[in-house]
Amino acid sequence: MKYAKLKQVLSLLTCLLMLLAVAIQQNRKVFGHDFKGGHDEKGRVQPVEQKDDGTFVVHTGMLAKDIIGYGGNTPVDISVKEGRIVRVTPLPNAESSEFFGRLKEEGLFSRWIGMTPEEAVKADVDAVSGATFSSTAVIATVRRGMQYVVDTGVKPEVSASRRVWTSPEFLCVALVILAGSVLPSFGRSPRYRVVQLVLNVVVLGFWSGSFISYSLMVNYLSNGLHGWTSVIPVLLLIVAFVFPLFWKKNHYCAWICPWGSMQE
Repeated sequence: MKYAKLKQVLSLLTCLLMLLAVAIQQNRKVFGHDFKGGHDEKGRVQPVEQKDDGTFVVHTGMLAKDIIGYGGNTPVDISVKEGRIVRVTPLPNAESSEFFGRLKEEGLFSRWIGMTPEEAVKADVDAVSGATFSSTAVIATVRRGMQYVVDTGVKPEVSASRRVWTSPEFLCVALVILAGSVLPSFGRSPRYRVVQLVLNVVVLGFWSGSFISYSLMVNYLSNGLHGWTSVIPVLLLIVAFVFPLFWKKNHYCAWICPWGSMQE
Protein backbone atom coordinates (compact mmCIF):
# COMPACT_ATOMS: atom_id res chain seq x y z
CA MET A 1 0.00 0.00 0.00
CA LYS A 2 2.83 2.38 0.91
CA TYR A 3 4.62 1.79 -2.40
CA ALA A 4 1.37 2.16 -4.33
CA LYS A 5 0.82 5.60 -2.78
CA LEU A 6 4.40 6.60 -3.54
CA LYS A 7 3.91 5.51 -7.13
CA GLN A 8 0.83 7.73 -7.37
CA VAL A 9 2.70 10.74 -6.01
CA LEU A 10 5.63 10.19 -8.38
CA SER A 11 3.24 9.86 -11.33
CA LEU A 12 1.51 13.09 -10.35
CA LEU A 13 4.84 14.92 -10.02
CA THR A 14 5.98 13.58 -13.39
CA CYS A 15 2.80 14.88 -15.06
CA LEU A 16 3.25 18.24 -13.32
CA LEU A 17 6.83 18.55 -14.54
CA MET A 18 5.78 17.68 -18.09
CA LEU A 19 3.05 20.33 -18.00
CA LEU A 20 5.54 22.87 -16.59
CA ALA A 21 7.85 22.12 -19.49
CA VAL A 22 4.99 22.68 -21.94
CA ALA A 23 4.03 25.94 -20.17
CA ILE A 24 7.58 27.26 -20.45
CA GLN A 25 7.92 26.18 -24.07
CA GLN A 26 4.49 27.49 -25.10
CA ASN A 27 4.10 30.69 -23.09
CA ARG A 28 7.62 31.37 -21.79
CA LYS A 29 6.38 31.92 -18.25
CA VAL A 30 5.53 30.00 -15.07
CA PHE A 31 3.02 31.15 -12.44
CA GLY A 32 3.01 34.61 -14.02
CA HIS A 33 6.80 35.01 -14.06
CA ASP A 34 8.02 35.92 -17.52
CA PHE A 35 10.97 33.96 -18.93
CA LYS A 36 11.01 35.57 -22.36
CA GLY A 37 14.17 37.52 -21.56
CA GLY A 38 15.57 40.49 -23.37
CA HIS A 39 12.18 42.21 -23.77
CA ASP A 40 11.92 45.21 -21.51
CA GLU A 41 9.08 47.70 -21.47
CA LYS A 42 10.67 49.75 -24.29
CA GLY A 43 10.66 46.76 -26.59
CA ARG A 44 6.98 46.01 -26.11
CA VAL A 45 4.01 47.44 -27.90
CA GLN A 46 3.07 50.89 -26.60
CA PRO A 47 -0.39 51.10 -25.00
CA VAL A 48 -1.73 53.58 -27.57
CA GLU A 49 -1.03 53.65 -31.30
CA GLN A 50 -2.07 56.58 -33.49
CA LYS A 51 -3.31 55.80 -37.02
CA ASP A 52 -3.10 58.10 -40.06
CA ASP A 53 -6.91 58.35 -40.35
CA GLY A 54 -7.23 59.86 -36.87
CA THR A 55 -8.08 56.59 -35.16
CA PHE A 56 -6.05 55.59 -32.13
CA VAL A 57 -5.84 52.00 -30.97
CA VAL A 58 -5.48 51.01 -27.32
CA HIS A 59 -3.48 47.79 -26.94
CA THR A 60 -4.50 46.14 -23.67
CA GLY A 61 -1.87 43.38 -23.65
CA MET A 62 0.35 45.15 -21.10
CA LEU A 63 -2.38 47.24 -19.49
CA ALA A 64 -4.46 44.22 -18.49
CA LYS A 65 -1.82 41.51 -18.12
CA ASP A 66 -3.09 40.71 -14.60
CA ILE A 67 -6.67 40.08 -15.75
CA ILE A 68 -7.17 36.35 -16.27
CA GLY A 69 -10.13 34.56 -17.81
CA TYR A 70 -10.69 30.81 -17.52
CA GLY A 71 -7.24 29.87 -18.78
CA GLY A 72 -5.25 33.04 -19.39
CA ASN A 73 -5.26 36.68 -20.48
CA THR A 74 -7.93 37.98 -22.86
CA PRO A 75 -6.24 40.93 -24.62
CA VAL A 76 -8.14 43.14 -27.07
CA ASP A 77 -7.39 46.11 -29.29
CA ILE A 78 -9.84 48.98 -28.82
CA SER A 79 -10.12 51.42 -31.73
CA VAL A 80 -11.35 54.93 -30.91
CA LYS A 81 -12.17 57.57 -33.52
CA GLU A 82 -13.58 61.05 -32.98
CA GLY A 83 -13.96 60.32 -29.27
CA ARG A 84 -16.01 57.11 -29.63
CA ILE A 85 -15.24 53.41 -29.76
CA VAL A 86 -15.55 52.05 -33.30
CA ARG A 87 -14.14 48.55 -32.86
CA VAL A 88 -13.12 46.04 -30.18
CA THR A 89 -10.90 43.33 -31.65
CA PRO A 90 -10.09 40.17 -29.68
CA LEU A 91 -6.45 39.09 -29.90
CA PRO A 92 -4.98 35.56 -29.71
CA ASN A 93 -5.50 34.09 -26.27
CA ALA A 94 -5.42 30.82 -24.34
CA GLU A 95 -9.17 30.51 -23.76
CA SER A 96 -11.06 27.54 -25.17
CA SER A 97 -11.96 28.45 -28.75
CA GLU A 98 -15.35 26.78 -28.43
CA PHE A 99 -16.43 28.82 -25.43
CA PHE A 100 -14.61 32.00 -26.45
CA GLY A 101 -16.51 31.75 -29.73
CA ARG A 102 -19.73 32.29 -27.77
CA LEU A 103 -18.57 35.81 -27.00
CA LYS A 104 -18.48 36.61 -30.71
CA GLU A 105 -21.79 34.86 -31.36
CA GLU A 106 -23.48 36.84 -28.58
CA GLY A 107 -22.04 40.12 -29.90
CA LEU A 108 -20.04 40.95 -26.79
CA PHE A 109 -17.34 42.81 -28.71
CA SER A 110 -19.87 45.13 -30.34
CA ARG A 111 -21.55 46.26 -27.11
CA TRP A 112 -19.11 49.14 -26.64
CA ILE A 113 -19.45 50.48 -30.18
CA GLY A 114 -20.46 54.14 -30.11
CA MET A 115 -19.51 54.69 -26.47
CA THR A 116 -17.02 57.28 -25.31
CA PRO A 117 -14.14 56.04 -23.12
CA GLU A 118 -15.88 57.55 -20.08
CA GLU A 119 -19.11 55.71 -20.90
CA ALA A 120 -17.25 52.43 -21.48
CA VAL A 121 -15.62 52.64 -18.05
CA LYS A 122 -19.01 53.04 -16.35
CA ALA A 123 -21.02 50.73 -18.64
CA ASP A 124 -22.62 47.73 -16.90
CA VAL A 125 -22.05 45.09 -19.59
CA ASP A 126 -23.48 41.65 -18.82
CA ALA A 127 -21.28 38.57 -19.07
CA VAL A 128 -22.17 35.90 -21.63
CA SER A 129 -23.88 32.88 -20.12
CA GLY A 130 -21.83 29.75 -20.71
CA ALA A 131 -18.58 31.71 -20.89
CA THR A 132 -18.72 33.83 -17.75
CA PHE A 133 -15.02 33.71 -16.89
CA SER A 134 -13.87 34.63 -20.39
CA SER A 135 -16.48 37.34 -20.93
CA THR A 136 -15.95 38.87 -17.48
CA ALA A 137 -12.23 39.07 -18.21
CA VAL A 138 -12.91 40.74 -21.58
CA ILE A 139 -15.25 43.26 -19.93
CA ALA A 140 -12.63 44.07 -17.28
CA THR A 141 -9.96 44.34 -19.98
CA VAL A 142 -11.98 46.83 -22.04
CA ARG A 143 -12.71 48.84 -18.91
CA ARG A 144 -9.00 48.85 -18.04
CA GLY A 145 -8.05 50.06 -21.51
CA MET A 146 -10.59 52.88 -21.48
CA GLN A 147 -9.62 53.83 -17.95
CA TYR A 148 -6.07 54.27 -19.22
CA VAL A 149 -7.37 56.71 -21.82
CA VAL A 150 -9.47 58.60 -19.30
CA ASP A 151 -7.06 58.74 -16.38
CA THR A 152 -3.67 58.20 -18.01
CA GLY A 153 -3.12 54.73 -16.62
CA VAL A 154 -5.17 54.72 -13.41
CA LYS A 155 -6.76 51.29 -13.01
CA PRO A 156 -10.55 51.01 -12.67
CA GLU A 157 -12.04 49.98 -9.35
CA VAL A 158 -14.17 47.09 -10.62
CA SER A 159 -12.09 43.98 -11.29
CA ALA A 160 -12.85 40.71 -13.04
CA SER A 161 -12.58 38.78 -9.78
CA ARG A 162 -15.14 40.95 -8.00
CA ARG A 163 -17.71 40.48 -10.75
CA VAL A 164 -17.16 36.72 -11.05
CA TRP A 165 -17.63 35.54 -7.49
CA THR A 166 -20.94 37.35 -7.03
CA SER A 167 -22.48 35.98 -10.23
CA PRO A 168 -25.26 33.32 -10.06
CA GLU A 169 -23.30 31.14 -12.46
CA PHE A 170 -20.25 31.08 -10.19
CA LEU A 171 -22.35 30.13 -7.16
CA CYS A 172 -24.24 27.39 -9.02
CA VAL A 173 -21.06 25.88 -10.48
CA ALA A 174 -19.31 25.91 -7.08
CA LEU A 175 -22.30 24.22 -5.40
CA VAL A 176 -22.49 21.49 -8.06
CA ILE A 177 -18.76 20.74 -7.76
CA LEU A 178 -18.88 20.71 -3.95
CA ALA A 179 -21.97 18.47 -4.00
CA GLY A 180 -20.28 16.01 -6.32
CA SER A 181 -17.12 16.12 -4.22
CA VAL A 182 -18.50 15.76 -0.70
CA LEU A 183 -22.00 14.25 -0.68
CA PRO A 184 -21.08 10.85 -2.23
CA SER A 185 -19.11 10.06 0.94
CA PHE A 186 -22.35 10.24 2.96
CA GLY A 187 -24.34 7.91 0.72
CA ARG A 188 -24.72 6.86 -2.89
CA SER A 189 -28.43 6.86 -3.56
CA PRO A 190 -29.19 6.03 -7.24
CA ARG A 191 -31.68 8.90 -7.37
CA TYR A 192 -29.15 11.39 -6.03
CA ARG A 193 -26.57 10.13 -8.50
CA VAL A 194 -28.91 10.74 -11.43
CA VAL A 195 -29.58 14.29 -10.20
CA GLN A 196 -25.84 14.93 -9.84
CA LEU A 197 -25.09 13.62 -13.33
CA VAL A 198 -27.81 15.81 -14.84
CA LEU A 199 -26.48 18.88 -13.00
CA ASN A 200 -22.96 18.10 -14.21
CA VAL A 201 -24.10 18.01 -17.82
CA VAL A 202 -26.39 21.05 -17.65
CA VAL A 203 -24.50 23.37 -15.25
CA LEU A 204 -20.84 22.37 -15.70
CA GLY A 205 -21.09 21.33 -19.34
CA PHE A 206 -23.61 23.38 -21.29
CA TRP A 207 -24.13 26.43 -19.04
CA SER A 208 -20.64 27.28 -17.76
CA GLY A 209 -18.16 25.08 -19.62
CA SER A 210 -16.32 24.22 -16.39
CA PHE A 211 -14.23 21.08 -16.69
CA ILE A 212 -10.62 19.87 -16.68
CA SER A 213 -8.76 20.32 -19.95
CA TYR A 214 -5.16 20.24 -21.14
CA SER A 215 -5.20 23.95 -22.01
CA LEU A 216 -6.64 24.83 -18.59
CA MET A 217 -3.79 23.09 -16.74
CA VAL A 218 -1.05 24.52 -18.97
CA ASN A 219 -2.37 28.05 -18.78
CA TYR A 220 -2.76 28.08 -15.01
CA LEU A 221 0.80 26.84 -14.68
CA SER A 222 1.82 29.70 -16.98
CA ASN A 223 -0.27 32.52 -15.51
CA GLY A 224 -0.72 31.44 -11.90
CA LEU A 225 -3.83 31.97 -9.80
CA HIS A 226 -5.74 35.26 -9.67
CA GLY A 227 -8.28 35.68 -6.91
CA TRP A 228 -11.86 34.52 -7.21
CA THR A 229 -11.56 33.77 -10.94
CA SER A 230 -9.36 30.80 -10.00
CA VAL A 231 -11.70 29.19 -7.45
CA ILE A 232 -13.63 26.96 -9.87
CA PRO A 233 -10.56 25.66 -11.76
CA VAL A 234 -8.78 25.03 -8.43
CA LEU A 235 -11.74 23.02 -7.12
CA LEU A 236 -11.75 20.93 -10.29
CA LEU A 237 -8.00 20.35 -10.12
CA ILE A 238 -8.24 19.28 -6.47
CA VAL A 239 -10.96 16.75 -7.22
CA ALA A 240 -9.12 15.42 -10.28
CA PHE A 241 -5.58 15.19 -8.86
CA VAL A 242 -5.64 15.40 -5.05
CA PHE A 243 -8.68 13.19 -4.35
CA PRO A 244 -7.04 10.13 -6.00
CA LEU A 245 -4.25 10.27 -3.41
CA PHE A 246 -6.69 9.83 -0.51
CA TRP A 247 -9.90 8.44 -2.01
CA LYS A 248 -11.30 6.97 -5.21
CA LYS A 249 -8.99 7.28 -8.20
CA ASN A 250 -11.82 7.97 -10.65
CA HIS A 251 -13.92 10.31 -8.49
CA TYR A 252 -13.69 13.25 -10.91
CA CYS A 253 -14.66 11.12 -13.91
CA ALA A 254 -17.47 9.36 -12.04
CA TRP A 255 -19.01 12.27 -10.11
CA ILE A 256 -17.96 15.63 -11.64
CA CYS A 257 -16.88 15.47 -15.27
CA PRO A 258 -19.73 16.60 -17.58
CA TRP A 259 -18.37 14.43 -20.42
CA GLY A 260 -18.36 11.31 -18.26
CA SER A 261 -21.77 12.18 -16.88
CA MET A 262 -23.19 12.55 -20.38
CA GLN A 263 -21.77 9.17 -21.43
CA GLU A 264 -23.18 7.44 -18.37
